[in-house]
Amino acid sequence: MMTLSCYDISAQTDWIVQLTDSLINETDLCINCPQLTPQITSGISGGETVYFLRYGCEVASFFTQMRDVNGSIIGNCVVLPNADAQCTNSDVDILTIFTFIRNAQLIWSCDEGFICEFAEENGIRDSLRILVNDEQCAVGKKELYLAGSYQNYQWEGPNQSSISTVLEIDELGLYSVTTTDALGCSKQGEILISTLDSLTVNLFAPATVCEGDSFSIFTNRFETYEWSTGSIDSTISLQVPGEYSLTVSSGLGCIGSSRITVDNIQGLDPRLTTDETTIEIGDTVQLLLTGVDAETIQLVDWSINTSERCNDCFITTVTPSETTKYAVDIIDNSGCRSTAALTINVNEKEIIVYAPNAVQLSGRVENQKFGIVGKPSIFIEQLDVFDRWGNVVFSRRKLQMGDESSFWNGRFNNSVVEEGVYTYRTLLRNLNGKESVFVGDFVLFH
Repeated sequence: MMTLSCYDISAQTDWIVQLTDSLINETDLCINCPQLTPQITSGISGGETVYFLRYGCEVASFFTQMRDVNGSIIGNCVVLPNADAQCTNSDVDILTIFTFIRNAQLIWSCDEGFICEFAEENGIRDSLRILVNDEQCAVGKKELYLAGSYQNYQWEGPNQSSISTVLEIDELGLYSVTTTDALGCSKQGEILISTLDSLTVNLFAPATVCEGDSFSIFTNRFETYEWSTGSIDSTISLQVPGEYSLTVSSGLGCIGSSRITVDNIQGLDPRLTTDETTIEIGDTVQLLLTGVDAETIQLVDWSINTSERCNDCFITTVTPSETTKYAVDIIDNSGCRSTAALTINVNEKEIIVYAPNAVQLSGRVENQKFGIVGKPSIFIEQLDVFDRWGNVVFSRRKLQMGDESSFWNGRFNNSVVEEGVYTYRTLLRNLNGKESVFVGDFVLFH
Protein backbone atom coordinates (compact mmCIF):
# COMPACT_ATOMS: atom_id res chain seq x y z
CA MET A 1 0.00 0.00 0.00
CA MET A 2 1.30 3.43 -0.95
CA THR A 3 1.41 6.16 1.69
CA LEU A 4 1.24 9.69 0.28
CA SER A 5 1.76 13.07 1.85
CA CYS A 6 -0.07 16.01 0.35
CA TYR A 7 3.08 17.69 -0.87
CA ASP A 8 6.72 16.74 -1.27
CA ILE A 9 8.50 20.07 -1.68
CA SER A 10 11.94 21.64 -1.94
CA ALA A 11 13.00 24.53 0.26
CA GLN A 12 12.86 26.92 -2.71
CA THR A 13 9.15 26.49 -3.31
CA ASP A 14 7.73 25.73 0.10
CA TRP A 15 6.27 29.24 0.38
CA ILE A 16 4.34 28.71 -2.87
CA VAL A 17 2.92 25.43 -1.61
CA GLN A 18 2.03 26.97 1.74
CA LEU A 19 0.35 29.85 -0.04
CA THR A 20 -1.78 27.55 -2.21
CA ASP A 21 -2.58 25.41 0.80
CA SER A 22 -3.86 28.55 2.54
CA LEU A 23 -5.97 29.52 -0.47
CA ILE A 24 -7.56 26.07 -0.59
CA ASN A 25 -7.87 25.09 3.07
CA GLU A 26 -7.76 28.26 5.14
CA THR A 27 -9.42 31.01 3.14
CA ASP A 28 -11.34 28.75 0.70
CA LEU A 29 -10.89 31.31 -2.06
CA CYS A 30 -11.26 28.56 -4.64
CA ILE A 31 -14.86 28.08 -3.51
CA ASN A 32 -15.81 31.57 -2.38
CA CYS A 33 -14.26 33.79 -5.04
CA PRO A 34 -15.89 32.76 -8.31
CA GLN A 35 -15.45 36.17 -9.95
CA LEU A 36 -11.79 35.52 -10.64
CA THR A 37 -10.32 32.10 -9.92
CA PRO A 38 -7.24 32.43 -7.68
CA GLN A 39 -4.03 31.74 -9.55
CA ILE A 40 -0.27 32.12 -9.22
CA THR A 41 1.87 33.09 -12.20
CA SER A 42 5.54 33.93 -12.63
CA GLY A 43 7.50 36.18 -14.95
CA ILE A 44 10.65 38.21 -15.37
CA SER A 45 10.69 41.88 -14.39
CA GLY A 46 13.91 43.86 -14.48
CA GLY A 47 15.87 40.64 -14.91
CA GLU A 48 14.41 39.18 -11.70
CA THR A 49 11.82 36.42 -11.32
CA VAL A 50 8.61 37.64 -9.70
CA TYR A 51 5.44 35.79 -8.73
CA PHE A 52 1.88 37.07 -8.81
CA LEU A 53 -1.01 35.95 -6.63
CA ARG A 54 -4.29 37.20 -8.11
CA TYR A 55 -7.90 36.66 -7.13
CA GLY A 56 -11.28 38.33 -6.86
CA CYS A 57 -13.57 38.20 -3.85
CA GLU A 58 -16.01 40.20 -1.77
CA VAL A 59 -13.29 42.38 -0.27
CA ALA A 60 -12.24 43.81 -3.63
CA SER A 61 -13.04 43.63 -7.30
CA PHE A 62 -9.64 42.04 -7.67
CA PHE A 63 -6.42 41.76 -5.72
CA THR A 64 -2.89 41.31 -7.03
CA GLN A 65 0.12 40.55 -4.85
CA MET A 66 3.68 40.44 -6.15
CA ARG A 67 6.42 38.43 -4.42
CA ASP A 68 10.10 37.79 -5.01
CA VAL A 69 11.68 34.34 -5.31
CA ASN A 70 11.93 34.05 -1.52
CA GLY A 71 8.23 34.71 -1.08
CA SER A 72 8.66 38.20 0.37
CA ILE A 73 5.82 40.53 -0.57
CA ILE A 74 7.15 43.40 -2.69
CA GLY A 75 3.81 44.97 -3.55
CA ASN A 76 0.04 44.79 -3.25
CA CYS A 77 -2.66 46.20 -5.49
CA VAL A 78 -6.34 46.28 -4.67
CA VAL A 79 -9.02 47.58 -7.02
CA LEU A 80 -12.03 48.46 -4.91
CA PRO A 81 -15.51 48.71 -6.44
CA ASN A 82 -15.92 51.96 -8.40
CA ALA A 83 -12.37 53.06 -7.53
CA ASP A 84 -8.93 53.23 -9.03
CA ALA A 85 -6.20 50.72 -8.29
CA GLN A 86 -4.55 51.38 -4.95
CA CYS A 87 -1.03 49.99 -4.70
CA THR A 88 0.85 49.86 -1.42
CA ASN A 89 4.24 50.01 -3.11
CA SER A 90 4.51 53.17 -5.19
CA ASP A 91 7.95 52.18 -6.48
CA VAL A 92 6.53 49.16 -8.34
CA ASP A 93 3.78 49.39 -10.94
CA ILE A 94 2.38 45.98 -10.05
CA LEU A 95 -0.68 46.04 -12.27
CA THR A 96 1.28 47.13 -15.32
CA ILE A 97 3.92 44.46 -14.76
CA PHE A 98 1.26 41.79 -14.21
CA THR A 99 -0.79 42.81 -17.26
CA PHE A 100 1.96 43.32 -19.82
CA ILE A 101 4.68 40.92 -18.78
CA ARG A 102 5.37 38.86 -21.91
CA ASN A 103 6.77 35.66 -20.48
CA ALA A 104 4.21 35.11 -17.72
CA GLN A 105 3.68 31.43 -16.94
CA LEU A 106 0.87 29.86 -14.95
CA ILE A 107 2.14 27.93 -11.92
CA TRP A 108 -1.03 27.07 -10.05
CA SER A 109 -4.78 27.57 -10.25
CA CYS A 110 -7.79 26.20 -8.41
CA ASP A 111 -8.93 24.37 -11.53
CA GLU A 112 -5.66 22.67 -12.47
CA GLY A 113 -3.56 22.57 -9.32
CA PHE A 114 0.18 22.84 -9.94
CA ILE A 115 1.23 22.95 -13.58
CA CYS A 116 3.08 19.80 -14.53
CA GLU A 117 6.41 21.35 -15.52
CA PHE A 118 6.65 23.42 -12.34
CA ALA A 119 5.62 20.46 -10.17
CA GLU A 120 8.27 18.20 -11.72
CA GLU A 121 11.07 20.78 -11.55
CA ASN A 122 10.37 21.50 -7.88
CA GLY A 123 9.52 18.02 -6.67
CA ILE A 124 5.91 18.84 -5.81
CA ARG A 125 3.44 15.95 -5.69
CA ASP A 126 0.04 17.40 -6.45
CA SER A 127 -2.86 15.99 -4.45
CA LEU A 128 -5.98 14.70 -6.21
CA ARG A 129 -9.46 14.84 -4.75
CA ILE A 130 -11.13 11.42 -4.78
CA LEU A 131 -14.93 11.43 -5.16
CA VAL A 132 -17.35 8.84 -3.80
CA ASN A 133 -20.40 7.30 -5.52
CA ASP A 134 -22.91 6.17 -2.85
CA GLU A 135 -25.47 4.47 -5.11
CA GLN A 136 -24.72 1.01 -3.63
CA CYS A 137 -24.48 2.11 0.01
CA ALA A 138 -27.64 0.16 0.88
CA VAL A 139 -25.69 -3.07 0.27
CA GLY A 140 -22.44 -1.84 1.86
CA LYS A 141 -20.56 -0.88 -1.30
CA LYS A 142 -19.16 2.34 -2.73
CA GLU A 143 -17.29 3.49 -5.85
CA LEU A 144 -14.28 5.76 -5.90
CA TYR A 145 -13.49 7.95 -8.92
CA LEU A 146 -11.79 11.17 -10.05
CA ALA A 147 -13.39 14.23 -11.62
CA GLY A 148 -10.82 14.66 -14.39
CA SER A 149 -9.59 12.42 -17.19
CA TYR A 150 -6.16 10.79 -16.97
CA GLN A 151 -3.98 8.51 -19.09
CA ASN A 152 -3.72 5.77 -16.46
CA TYR A 153 -4.81 4.94 -12.91
CA GLN A 154 -3.24 2.93 -10.11
CA TRP A 155 -5.59 2.33 -7.17
CA GLU A 156 -4.38 0.85 -3.88
CA GLY A 157 -6.43 -0.13 -0.84
CA PRO A 158 -7.16 -2.85 1.73
CA ASN A 159 -6.66 -6.20 -0.02
CA GLN A 160 -7.02 -4.79 -3.52
CA SER A 161 -5.23 -3.06 -6.37
CA SER A 162 -6.71 -1.84 -9.64
CA ILE A 163 -5.88 0.12 -12.81
CA SER A 164 -9.50 0.91 -13.73
CA THR A 165 -10.94 4.42 -13.82
CA VAL A 166 -13.46 3.51 -11.09
CA LEU A 167 -12.68 1.45 -7.99
CA GLU A 168 -15.52 -0.51 -6.32
CA ILE A 169 -14.89 -1.12 -2.62
CA ASP A 170 -16.61 -3.11 0.14
CA GLU A 171 -14.04 -2.69 2.94
CA LEU A 172 -13.24 0.20 5.24
CA GLY A 173 -9.80 1.78 5.20
CA LEU A 174 -7.40 4.13 3.43
CA TYR A 175 -7.46 4.19 -0.38
CA SER A 176 -5.03 5.94 -2.70
CA VAL A 177 -4.66 6.58 -6.41
CA THR A 178 -1.73 7.58 -8.64
CA THR A 179 -2.42 8.98 -12.11
CA THR A 180 -0.62 10.34 -15.13
CA ASP A 181 -2.24 13.11 -17.17
CA ALA A 182 -1.91 13.87 -20.88
CA LEU A 183 1.30 15.84 -20.27
CA GLY A 184 2.91 12.96 -18.40
CA CYS A 185 2.57 14.64 -15.04
CA SER A 186 2.00 12.30 -12.09
CA LYS A 187 -0.52 13.15 -9.36
CA GLN A 188 -1.63 11.30 -6.23
CA GLY A 189 -4.57 11.35 -3.86
CA GLU A 190 -5.94 9.44 -0.91
CA ILE A 191 -9.18 9.10 1.04
CA LEU A 192 -10.20 7.40 4.30
CA ILE A 193 -13.44 5.43 4.04
CA SER A 194 -14.95 5.08 7.53
CA THR A 195 -18.43 3.89 6.55
CA LEU A 196 -19.93 1.88 3.70
CA ASP A 197 -23.64 1.86 4.53
CA SER A 198 -24.19 5.63 4.85
CA LEU A 199 -23.93 8.56 2.46
CA THR A 200 -20.69 10.50 2.06
CA VAL A 201 -21.53 14.09 2.95
CA ASN A 202 -19.07 16.84 2.07
CA LEU A 203 -19.69 20.27 3.52
CA PHE A 204 -18.17 23.33 1.88
CA ALA A 205 -17.65 26.61 3.71
CA PRO A 206 -14.86 29.10 4.41
CA ALA A 207 -12.58 27.89 7.19
CA THR A 208 -12.62 31.39 8.67
CA VAL A 209 -14.75 34.49 8.15
CA CYS A 210 -14.20 38.12 8.97
CA GLU A 211 -16.00 39.45 12.00
CA GLY A 212 -19.51 40.53 11.03
CA ASP A 213 -19.41 39.01 7.53
CA SER A 214 -22.07 36.62 6.24
CA PHE A 215 -21.15 33.24 4.75
CA SER A 216 -22.74 30.10 3.32
CA ILE A 217 -22.38 26.36 3.85
CA PHE A 218 -23.44 24.01 1.07
CA THR A 219 -23.19 20.32 0.16
CA ASN A 220 -23.73 17.86 -2.67
CA ARG A 221 -27.15 16.97 -4.08
CA PHE A 222 -29.30 14.64 -1.93
CA GLU A 223 -32.96 13.82 -1.51
CA THR A 224 -33.53 15.58 1.82
CA TYR A 225 -31.56 17.94 4.09
CA GLU A 226 -31.84 18.66 7.80
CA TRP A 227 -29.42 21.24 9.22
CA SER A 228 -28.74 21.89 12.87
CA THR A 229 -30.24 25.35 12.27
CA GLY A 230 -33.56 23.78 11.28
CA SER A 231 -33.18 24.59 7.59
CA ILE A 232 -34.16 21.94 5.01
CA ASP A 233 -32.38 23.59 2.05
CA SER A 234 -29.17 22.39 0.43
CA THR A 235 -27.43 25.67 1.31
CA ILE A 236 -27.65 27.78 4.44
CA SER A 237 -26.62 31.41 4.79
CA LEU A 238 -25.20 32.47 8.15
CA GLN A 239 -23.63 35.37 10.00
CA VAL A 240 -22.44 33.66 13.19
CA PRO A 241 -19.34 31.41 13.02
CA GLY A 242 -19.42 28.12 14.89
CA GLU A 243 -20.09 24.41 14.45
CA TYR A 244 -22.94 23.28 12.17
CA SER A 245 -24.15 19.79 11.26
CA LEU A 246 -26.23 18.29 8.46
CA THR A 247 -28.12 15.02 8.04
CA VAL A 248 -29.15 13.96 4.52
CA SER A 249 -30.96 11.08 2.88
CA SER A 250 -31.25 9.69 -0.63
CA GLY A 251 -33.82 7.67 -2.52
CA LEU A 252 -31.54 4.63 -2.09
CA GLY A 253 -32.51 4.08 1.52
CA CYS A 254 -29.28 5.59 2.88
CA ILE A 255 -28.68 8.47 5.24
CA GLY A 256 -25.51 10.36 6.08
CA SER A 257 -24.32 13.18 8.25
CA SER A 258 -21.41 15.55 8.63
CA ARG A 259 -20.40 18.56 10.64
CA ILE A 260 -18.17 21.56 9.99
CA THR A 261 -16.69 24.36 12.07
CA VAL A 262 -16.26 27.90 10.78
CA ASP A 263 -13.94 30.04 12.86
CA ASN A 264 -14.17 33.77 13.37
CA ILE A 265 -11.28 36.09 12.48
CA GLN A 266 -10.99 38.72 15.17
CA GLY A 267 -11.03 42.11 13.46
CA LEU A 268 -8.41 44.79 13.96
CA ASP A 269 -9.15 47.78 16.17
CA PRO A 270 -7.83 50.78 14.21
CA ARG A 271 -8.21 54.25 15.70
CA LEU A 272 -7.79 57.75 14.33
CA THR A 273 -6.23 60.36 16.59
CA THR A 274 -5.18 63.99 16.24
CA ASP A 275 -3.88 66.75 18.50
CA GLU A 276 -6.94 68.96 18.01
CA THR A 277 -10.46 67.85 17.13
CA THR A 278 -11.79 71.42 17.11
CA ILE A 279 -10.02 73.92 14.85
CA GLU A 280 -10.54 77.26 13.16
CA ILE A 281 -11.46 77.29 9.50
CA GLY A 282 -8.32 77.13 7.37
CA ASP A 283 -6.24 75.31 9.98
CA THR A 284 -4.43 72.11 8.99
CA VAL A 285 -4.32 69.01 11.16
CA GLN A 286 -2.63 65.63 10.95
CA LEU A 287 -4.66 62.44 11.31
CA LEU A 288 -2.72 59.51 12.80
CA LEU A 289 -3.76 55.87 12.41
CA THR A 290 -3.02 53.82 15.54
CA GLY A 291 -3.92 50.42 16.95
CA VAL A 292 -2.63 48.38 13.98
CA ASP A 293 0.72 46.90 12.99
CA ALA A 294 2.02 47.59 9.48
CA GLU A 295 3.02 43.93 9.11
CA THR A 296 -0.57 42.74 9.63
CA ILE A 297 -2.24 44.81 6.91
CA GLN A 298 -2.44 44.76 3.12
CA LEU A 299 -3.92 48.19 2.48
CA VAL A 300 -4.56 51.51 4.18
CA ASP A 301 -7.25 53.42 2.29
CA TRP A 302 -7.67 57.10 3.18
CA SER A 303 -9.89 57.80 0.18
CA ILE A 304 -13.18 57.92 2.14
CA ASN A 305 -14.39 61.45 2.90
CA THR A 306 -10.99 63.02 2.32
CA SER A 307 -9.47 64.75 -0.67
CA GLU A 308 -6.02 63.35 0.06
CA ARG A 309 -5.04 59.72 -0.50
CA CYS A 310 -2.31 57.92 1.33
CA ASN A 311 -2.63 54.22 0.63
CA ASP A 312 0.34 52.87 2.55
CA CYS A 313 1.04 55.34 5.35
CA PHE A 314 -0.32 55.90 8.80
CA ILE A 315 -0.48 59.72 8.70
CA THR A 316 -2.37 62.09 6.43
CA THR A 317 -2.91 65.86 6.52
CA VAL A 318 -6.28 67.54 6.02
CA THR A 319 -7.56 71.12 5.90
CA PRO A 320 -11.32 70.92 6.36
CA SER A 321 -13.45 73.88 5.32
CA GLU A 322 -16.31 72.71 7.54
CA THR A 323 -16.98 70.13 10.23
CA THR A 324 -16.02 66.84 8.55
CA LYS A 325 -15.99 63.17 9.46
CA TYR A 326 -12.83 61.47 8.20
CA ALA A 327 -12.51 57.71 7.86
CA VAL A 328 -9.80 55.20 6.99
CA ASP A 329 -10.34 51.61 5.83
CA ILE A 330 -7.89 48.84 6.73
CA ILE A 331 -7.64 45.51 4.88
CA ASP A 332 -5.59 43.06 6.92
CA ASN A 333 -3.61 40.04 5.79
CA SER A 334 -6.73 37.88 6.15
CA GLY A 335 -8.65 40.09 3.73
CA CYS A 336 -10.85 41.51 6.49
CA ARG A 337 -11.86 45.14 6.49
CA SER A 338 -11.90 47.45 9.53
CA THR A 339 -12.76 51.12 9.67
CA ALA A 340 -11.74 53.96 11.96
CA ALA A 341 -13.39 57.38 11.90
CA LEU A 342 -12.86 60.78 13.51
CA THR A 343 -14.81 64.04 13.28
CA ILE A 344 -12.93 67.33 13.03
CA ASN A 345 -15.09 70.22 14.23
CA VAL A 346 -14.51 73.54 12.44
CA ASN A 347 -15.40 76.83 14.12
CA GLU A 348 -16.97 78.95 11.39
CA LYS A 349 -16.37 82.35 12.95
CA GLU A 350 -16.70 85.66 11.12
CA ILE A 351 -13.92 86.40 8.69
CA ILE A 352 -11.22 88.35 10.48
CA VAL A 353 -8.71 90.47 8.52
CA TYR A 354 -6.56 93.52 9.18
CA ALA A 355 -5.86 96.67 7.18
CA PRO A 356 -3.54 99.56 8.08
CA ASN A 357 -5.14 102.88 9.11
CA ALA A 358 -2.11 104.81 7.89
CA VAL A 359 0.38 104.39 5.05
CA GLN A 360 3.61 106.40 4.69
CA LEU A 361 5.16 105.81 1.30
CA SER A 362 8.66 106.77 2.47
CA GLY A 363 8.26 105.34 5.97
CA ARG A 364 8.98 101.93 7.48
CA VAL A 365 8.95 98.98 5.10
CA GLU A 366 5.80 97.40 6.56
CA ASN A 367 3.79 100.63 6.18
CA GLN A 368 4.87 101.68 2.66
CA LYS A 369 2.00 99.85 0.90
CA PHE A 370 -1.69 99.26 1.51
CA GLY A 371 -3.09 95.72 1.58
CA ILE A 372 -5.41 93.32 3.39
CA VAL A 373 -3.81 90.91 5.86
CA GLY A 374 -5.33 87.67 7.19
CA LYS A 375 -5.11 83.89 7.19
CA PRO A 376 -4.03 82.16 3.96
CA SER A 377 -7.40 80.36 3.96
CA ILE A 378 -9.16 83.67 3.20
CA PHE A 379 -9.29 84.72 -0.44
CA ILE A 380 -9.57 88.30 -1.66
CA GLU A 381 -12.16 88.26 -4.42
CA GLN A 382 -11.89 92.03 -5.03
CA LEU A 383 -10.13 95.07 -3.53
CA ASP A 384 -10.89 98.67 -4.53
CA VAL A 385 -9.34 101.90 -3.20
CA PHE A 386 -11.13 105.28 -3.74
CA ASP A 387 -9.96 108.87 -3.37
CA ARG A 388 -12.00 111.53 -1.53
CA TRP A 389 -14.08 112.20 -4.68
CA GLY A 390 -14.97 108.51 -5.17
CA ASN A 391 -12.59 107.87 -8.04
CA VAL A 392 -11.07 104.36 -8.19
CA VAL A 393 -7.30 104.67 -7.86
CA PHE A 394 -6.59 100.97 -7.32
CA SER A 395 -8.61 97.85 -8.24
CA ARG A 396 -7.63 94.18 -8.20
CA ARG A 397 -9.47 90.85 -8.34
CA LYS A 398 -8.61 87.31 -7.16
CA LEU A 399 -5.72 88.23 -4.85
CA GLN A 400 -3.85 85.74 -2.72
CA MET A 401 -3.81 86.68 0.94
CA GLY A 402 -0.32 87.73 2.01
CA ASP A 403 0.93 88.39 -1.54
CA GLU A 404 2.62 91.77 -1.03
CA SER A 405 3.22 92.14 -4.75
CA SER A 406 -0.52 92.82 -5.03
CA PHE A 407 -0.49 95.63 -2.39
CA TRP A 408 -1.18 99.21 -3.51
CA ASN A 409 1.98 101.31 -3.63
CA GLY A 410 0.21 104.70 -3.66
CA ARG A 411 0.55 105.27 -7.39
CA PHE A 412 -2.15 105.94 -9.98
CA ASN A 413 -1.44 106.30 -13.70
CA ASN A 414 2.28 105.95 -12.88
CA SER A 415 2.20 108.96 -10.55
CA VAL A 416 2.19 109.20 -6.76
CA VAL A 417 -1.24 110.26 -5.49
CA GLU A 418 -1.84 113.17 -3.14
CA GLU A 419 -1.73 112.87 0.59
CA GLY A 420 -5.08 112.46 2.29
CA VAL A 421 -7.81 110.06 3.36
CA TYR A 422 -8.61 107.11 1.07
CA THR A 423 -11.44 104.62 1.31
CA TYR A 424 -11.25 100.90 0.55
CA ARG A 425 -13.82 98.19 -0.12
CA THR A 426 -12.93 94.48 -0.25
CA LEU A 427 -14.94 91.32 -0.92
CA LEU A 428 -13.54 88.28 0.95
CA ARG A 429 -14.33 84.56 0.81
CA ASN A 430 -13.32 81.74 3.15
CA LEU A 431 -12.81 78.04 2.38
CA ASN A 432 -16.44 77.05 2.74
CA GLY A 433 -17.57 79.76 0.31
CA LYS A 434 -18.83 82.27 2.85
CA GLU A 435 -18.38 85.86 1.61
CA SER A 436 -18.06 89.11 3.56
CA VAL A 437 -17.60 92.77 2.52
CA PHE A 438 -15.31 95.07 4.51
CA VAL A 439 -15.21 98.85 4.09
CA GLY A 440 -12.81 101.24 5.78
CA ASP A 441 -10.42 104.19 5.29
CA PHE A 442 -6.82 105.06 5.90
CA VAL A 443 -4.57 108.12 5.74
CA LEU A 444 -1.83 108.20 3.12
CA PHE A 445 1.36 110.24 3.79
CA HIS A 446 4.29 110.85 1.53
